[in-house]
Amino acid sequence: MPVAAGCRAVAARAPNLQLSANFIKDSVQLVRDARRLHDVRSAILGISWFWLMGATYTTQLPTFTRLHLGGNADVYTLLLALFSIGVGLGSVRCAKLSQGTLQLGLVLVGSVGMTLFGGDLALSGLQPHHGTLATLAEFLHQPHNWRSLLDVALLGFFGGFFTVPLYTGCKPPARTISAPGPLPPTTSSMAFTWWPRPWVVRWR
Repeated sequence: MPVAAGCRAVAARAPNLQLSANFIKDSVQLVRDARRLHDVRSAILGISWFWLMGATYTTQLPTFTRLHLGGNADVYTLLLALFSIGVGLGSVRCAKLSQGTLQLGLVLVGSVGMTLFGGDLALSGLQPHHGTLATLAEFLHQPHNWRSLLDVALLGFFGGFFTVPLYTGCKPPARTISAPGPLPPTTSSMAFTWWPRPWVVRWR
């Protein structure tokens, strides 16, 4: 709340826009409007892909932490926090580098960063873990585990670079900025439906 109170007021981009209580009809119309614009449609698909990937990472992270990194639930919580903080910091840094303009080159930077650090995270946990799960203090005490922590944080950081320009690309039409809303939940739901269920984890 204190942070929100400090935000500066801006003029409405579409002051004459009429809102309707029929959100289903409006959502369908919004998607139709977005599909007519190639650049906006491509940006929405990119954003949807990112959230599908994020859902995959977050649902598989508990299993990966337990079976490959050998950490308990506290370690998983730390990894999830680092991913979220990384996305936030990456978004802020990307916005500053963009200086209010659309910089699609930063999408490429984000995709390369996510590929590199996502791949390194996989390589760091190739060997399955055997034995008891490490507590948070025990996990942090082992230097080689900091590689995984850094990978997760930078994965989120470059994810911020990937999404900010795509959201900026959705802005020109006044109504289109809301169009990514209906699509990421749809693609995320497809991921949950198709993917196996190992995210239901029982910590030992």
